[in-house]
Amino acid sequence: MRRLVIVTFLLLALAMGGAAWLLRQVDVTGPLASPVEMTIPAGTGSRAMAKQLAAAGVIAYPWLFEGYVRVRGVAGRLKAGEYRFNKGVSLRHVVEKLAEGAVVQRSLTIPEGYTVKQVLALLAAREDLKGEALPIPAEGDVFPDTYNFSAGTSRPTLLATMTARMETEVAAAWKSRASDTPLETAEELLILASIVQKEAANEAEMPQIAGVFTNRLRKGMKLQADPTVIYGADLKDNDLKSKDMKEDHPFNTYVHAGLPPTPIANPGRAALRAAANPARTDALFFMALPDRSGHVFSRDYATHQKAVKAYWAAYNQRKKEGQ
Repeated sequence: MRRLVIVTFLLLALAMGGAAWLLRQVDVTGPLASPVEMTIPAGTGSRAMAKQLAAAGVIAYPWLFEGYVRVRGVAGRLKAGEYRFNKGVSLRHVVEKLAEGAVVQRSLTIPEGYTVKQVLALLAAREDLKGEALPIPAEGDVFPDTYNFSAGTSRPTLLATMTARMETEVAAAWKSRASDTPLETAEELLILASIVQKEAANEAEMPQIAGVFTNRLRKGMKLQADPTVIYGADLKDNDLKSKDMKEDHPFNTYVHAGLPPTPIANPGRAALRAAANPARTDALFFMALPDRSGHVFSRDYATHQKAVKAYWAAYNQRKKEGQ
C-alpha cells in the first residue's frame, strides 16, 4: 500500500508538470484562513493525520501530504501533540513542524517564596498536565521560575525539572559562598535563603537582610524572624499575634536560637546569593518602613525601637484615616 501511494503520488506529480510543480505545491501559501490550534492524538498515522489537517483547513490535499511525507522519509517520524498553525502555512512548514515535534508550549510560573504546598496547588489546578505530583518534594526543593511544557506533560516530570533546577542553583550559591560564612552546609544556606526571601521587601535589600541574620548567627542571637513562626504555626501573615511568638515549636526563632530545621519556602536566585554572600554590615535589627517598601536597619536596640515606634505611629494614623 505504501509503495502504491508513493507511485501514485509521483505519477500525479509528473502528470501535472513534474518535480517543478511538486516543489511549488509544497511551498505555496496554504489554504488556512486564520491561525488554528489543534491536537494530533497519540498513535495517529500519516493518513489519518492528513485527513485531520485537511478537515481543519490547514492543507488542501490529503494525498499530497501523505505522498510528500513518504518521499521525504518522515512518515514514521511525525509526532502527536498540540500544534499551532499560522494563516497560509505551507505544506513544507506543516510537515517540518510535525516532524520536529514543535508543539505548542504552555507555561507555569512558580513565584519566589511559595511553599511546596502552594506549588502543588498550582500543579493540581492545571488541566493541561497529567498524573499526580509525586514524590512530594521537601520544602525548599523547588526552584521558583517560569517553566515551559507541552500539553499532557506529567506533573512528576515537570516537578522533577523544578527540583533539579534547585539542586543546581543551591550548588552554585554554595560554591560561591563567602569564606567566613557561619553556615556549615548547603542545606543551611537554603534555609537561610528561604527566610531572607520571606523577610525582604525587594531583591535590593536581600544582602542586607542576610547580613543581619548572619551577624545574629555569629553572635548566637535568636533570629526572631516572623516568617518562621508563621510557617511553623501554619498561619496567614496577617494572623500573627504576639502570643504566637511564645509558642514552643521547632520553627519559632523567638524561642529557639539558630536556624529552623528546614526551609520555610522556596527561595529564588537572589535570595540564595544573598545568603551565600551577605552584606558586610554591623546591623543586628531591621524594621519595615511605614509604606512597607523596604526596611530600616539598626545596629543597636535603642535605634531599632525608634524605627518600631515610627512604623506603628504611621500604621495607627492610616488606620485612623480609614486607609
